[in-house]
Amino acid sequence: MMTSRHALFLISSRSTFIAEAEKTGPAAGARISGRAPLAEGAAAQAAEALRSGSASAVLLDLDSDADQGLRTLREICQQGGGGRVLVASADQDREVILQAVRAGAADFLSIPLDRQALSEAHARLTRPSGAETSGPARRGRVMSFISAKGGCGATTVAVNLDVALCGQTAGQERSVALLDLDWPGGDASAMLAIKPAYTLADVAASIHRLDMDLLNSMAMRHDSGLLVLAAAGEGENPAGVAPDQISAIVNFLCDHHDDVVLAGGGMGETEMAAVNQAHMVHVVTTLDFLALKRAQTMIRRMREFGVTGDSLRVVVNKLDRNADLTMRDARQALDAPVVWSIPADHKTAERAVNEGVPFISKGKGRLPAAFMEYAALLASGAAGESTTGGMGRLLRKIVPGRAAITA
Repeated sequence: MMTSRHALFLISSRSTFIAEAEKTGPAAGARISGRAPLAEGAAAQAAEALRSGSASAVLLDLDSDADQGLRTLREICQQGGGGRVLVASADQDREVILQAVRAGAADFLSIPLDRQALSEAHARLTRPSGAETSGPARRGRVMSFISAKGGCGATTVAVNLDVALCGQTAGQERSVALLDLDWPGGDASAMLAIKPAYTLADVAASIHRLDMDLLNSMAMRHDSGLLVLAAAGEGENPAGVAPDQISAIVNFLCDHHDDVVLAGGGMGETEMAAVNQAHMVHVVTTLDFLALKRAQTMIRRMREFGVTGDSLRVVVNKLDRNADLTMRDARQALDAPVVWSIPADHKTAERAVNEGVPFISKGKGRLPAAFMEYAALLASGAAGESTTGGMGRLLRKIVPGRAAITA
C-alpha cells in the first residue's frame, strides 16, 4: 500500500486537470490523497494535510485562477508548508515561473503533466534530508575579484579565469561556480552569451530547499562547464538578498565545487558576507593614480574586515609597458602581494565581449596565455608572491605636493 510519503494533495477547480492529475499521479508513483477547489480555505486544507502527514506534497493548478493560485501558494507557505508545493501551468512565460518560485513553489511543472517530470519533482521533495545526487561533498576554495574602481575589469577577469580553471584538471573538468555580485544586472552573463531565467535573488528566496537539482535548474551552464549564478537584475531588489542567505549559498557551492568565484560587487553588508568566506580576495586595479589610490583604500578596509596576510592579493589588469606607472610602482604602493599582471590587449578583449565569447577561448595570444598561467598556478596551489610598500612614496613620485593625501 502506498504510504503518505508518496501522496499528493491536489488543489484545482478544473475537472480536466483533476482527471489528468489522478491519472498521472499514480503513474509517477504518488497517489492523490485529497483535494480541494482553488478557493478561500484551500490553503488551510493543504497545510493541514502536510502537517498531519496524509500528504507529502501539494500539487496546485495555477491555471484555475493565476492570482488566486499565487495567493493560495503564499498562504500554504505561511502556514508551514513552504518548499512542499508543486505548481502546474500551461503558461511557461518566465515571469509566471518567477512569480511562482518567489511565492514559495518548490517546482514548476508544465501542463499537460509529464509523468517523469512529476516523479522527479516529487522525489526531490521527499528525498531524506542531506541526501544528494551529485556525489560526495567537497569543500571548495572561494576566490573573490573586486575592482578598485569602475572599469578595472574584475568581472572580466573572473569570467575568463573561471573558464580557464574549468579545464585545469587532467582527464576531467574542474568543477567551478561563478557568483555575479555586480547588481543590478551584472555583466557576467553577457560576457558568456547566456541568458538567465533566474538570478541570485531567486536562489536566495529558495535557500530553505536548495539542493543540486534545484541549483542546476536555476543556474546557467556555460559550454566550458562553468556554473553561473546571475546577478539580481534591473527591477529586482538586491537588498532582498540577506547576508545570511548569500553566506548559505556560498557554503552550499563550496560543498559541491572545486572553486567558487565571486565576481565584482561592492563592500555592502550582503556582498561582504560572501567575501568574508573567501580564501583569497583579489583587488583588481590598473596602473593609474586613481585606481591605485582606491586600491589602497580598499585593501585597508579589507584588512579591517579581517582579510589578512597573503589571502589579500592584488591583480594588475590592462598592463601597458609604456604607461607612466610600472609594476614596481604598484608593488611599492600597495600593502598586499601583487600576484598577477594581465597584459593590455584592447582589441582582443573588446572583440570577445562583443561576441560573447571569453577571450580565453580564442586560442593563442598574450591575453589567453596570462589566464592559463594563473589558472594553472591556482589549480596546483602554487600561486602567491609577497611584496610590501607604501602609498606615500608613489604619491610623491606622481604628484609633487600630494604626499599628505591619505586614504
